[in-house]
Amino acid sequence: MSSSIFAYMSIRGLGLALWSFGVLAAQEGRWRVRFPVWTFHQDSVIIYGLALGVIPNLDTLYTRTHGIRIEVLGVGLLMAVANLGILMASSREEWESKRGQTHETINGLHFSTTGSLCRCRMNGIAAGGFFQYHTEVNGFSGSLAGNLAQTVNGVMISGNNAAFMFRGVQLAGWSNEAYLLYGVQTAVALNEVRIVAGLQIGGVNMADTLAGAQIGLFNGQATGKGVQIGLVNFTREMRGLQIGLLNLRGRRVRPLIQWSLGRRS
Repeated sequence: MSSSIFAYMSIRGLGLALWSFGVLAAQEGRWRVRFPVWTFHQDSVIIYGLALGVIPNLDTLYTRTHGIRIEVLGVGLLMAVANLGILMASSREEWESKRGQTHETINGLHFSTTGSLCRCRMNGIAAGGFFQYHTEVNGFSGSLAGNLAQTVNGVMISGNNAAFMFRGVQLAGWSNEAYLLYGVQTAVALNEVRIVAGLQIGGVNMADTLAGAQIGLFNGQATGKGVQIGLVNFTREMRGLQIGLLNLRGRRVRPLIQWSLGRRS
């Protein structure tokens, strides 16, 4: 009796799942729905489950993956010898333009053996072997050598990280770079930001405008407010505290400690 009830419930559950999937497919309109395994090398495809491909989409293909996206080979080794600077925005206008070039959406896990060049919005976890690039990451992005994205809300871990708009934590074995940073940068060698609201920890920390703290061997900023702690601290204008062997603020040079709690000069 119990086995009959179990079989009935299983068949009924499968029927409901297939009916729900059919309704979902009808609601997607022009998009073609695929489940449970399909290739992302097709246009206007929504994949529920496992999305497979050899390399990233180099053509303009609009796909959505809800689940796991795997690039068997990737292009990380080619990116290692390419000029990756051309991928990154250098101004807000260029950043807005590159955001409009997002063609894929991944909700879940994205894995590439060597690394990916993906004009996609990644919501979840992205892991690439050597180098990887995403238009936007909301979650975690990690690779061995290089990690690039226009916009990141979350965590980046790699040998070298670069993002235009960053909110979260950047951890690098060598260097971090961002245009606008809200959060924390930690690197062995270099942290470089145009505008930072947060904390920089590294061998060399550089910022045009700082609202927060810099801790390292050499700390440099143009203007801002906060704290610099290091062997050598430099600023043109700053409201805050400098602690180090040598502290430079404009034309003033003082050892050990220097502060300005009123005006920024």
